[in-house]
Amino acid sequence: RGAPLYTPLQNDPFAADQPLNVARSEAQPGVISGAWMALVTKHPLLYLSVRWDDFVAVVTTPDTQICHFVTAGVANAPDLLKQLGLSVRNNARDRALRNYSRLFFATPVYAHLAWGLLAVVLLVVLLRRREPSDKVVAGLLAGALLFALTFFFISIACDYRYLVFLDFAAMAGALYTAARPA
Repeated sequence: RGAPLYTPLQNDPFAADQPLNVARSEAQPGVISGAWMALVTKHPLLYLSVRWDDFVAVVTTPDTQICHFVTAGVANAPDLLKQLGLSVRNNARDRALRNYSRLFFATPVYAHLAWGLLAVVLLVVLLRRREPSDKVVAGLLAGALLFALTFFFISIACDYRYLVFLDFAAMAGALYTAARPA
């Protein structure tokens, strides 16, 4: 039942299915983990194929309408907003911020892949320079790249925020490298 609902771009169709939610909540201990283990051991190519599709959806920017990069304003279920003492808000400032952010959707600014490539280039440059402070920034970049790679195994949808650490590390590395030329 879940396979047709699954997509690497969103987990909403799968998560919103009531019979699946009931089955998951009523599953005996070990049933779900056993199913995962059987998938990995008995169908490794299927597992790797699905993981690859999920990872690509996180690293690349496939569809900005489906993969929400920016949220501005306040919106949610009325009961939840009331409980939190909030109300729906979508004012001129929110719209301006959303419109400004959208200007960069088709550019490398929102491209994890571009920031990842920059991080790799900077890592090579800094490791070749071998100054003591370069090692710290190289460690930051290496850590960010390794962190990004973990999403091959744990990503479930193209949620932009998952890899923002990689982007920020590449930005910091670029600023550092520009401020301390060889």
